Formats: sequence, C-alpha cells, structure tokens
Amino acid sequence: MPKEDKRLGRGLDALLPKPKELLSEEVMKVESDKVMQEISYKEDLVARLAEEVKRNPRLVIWSPKASLALKILKHTVPNFSVSREASRLLEEAVKSKYPDLWKLVEEVMK
Repeated sequence: MPKEDKRLGRGLDALLPKPKELLSEEVMKVESDKVMQEISYKEDLVARLAEEVKRNPRLVIWSPKASLALKILKHTVPNFSVSREASRLLEEAVKSKYPDLWKLVEEVMK
C-alpha cells in the first residue's frame, strides 16, 4: 500500500515550507540582556554617543528592497514621507528587539 501523501488537499501550503520563527522571545530576551550588560558599565560612552547623535541624528542604511518599497510609496501615496516612515519602522524594530536598551535610549534622549 502506498504511503499517504500528507500534501494532498493542502493547496499552496503543501508547496511552500512553513516559515521558521526568526527569533523566539527567549532568544531575544537573552540577546537584549547581553546588550544591556555590556552597556551598563559604559555610561560615559552612552553619554558621548548621545551628544553626537543630538548633533547629527542621520543614519544611513543600505537596503535596495526597502528603498524601492519606500520610493514606490512616496510616488503613489500623497504626502508620504520616506524619512518619517523609515524612522518609525526602524524605531519599532529596535524597541521590539532590544526593549531594555530602548528604555535607556528614551531616558538619555529626554
């Protein structure tokens, strides 16, 4: 008797592999804790970097795919701001991945 094919009846799901989780919450927490341990004894570095960022907050990122997506939005959505949206997305990502670091950043940048 032939082995039952578990892909039958699943449509497109049968062809595409299930996406793996990028990082579990536990892994992200451990990563965030390691970052905070490194930073906690470098207060002078944090203060110096904060002053530097206050003078020049520009951040350059190399991402052709993100660039194309944001430029399409700029040319198709009225009043769309690439900088504002990129900032919002990046801040959300950093806050999500490094919550303790983000709290520190918010305190320092008051």
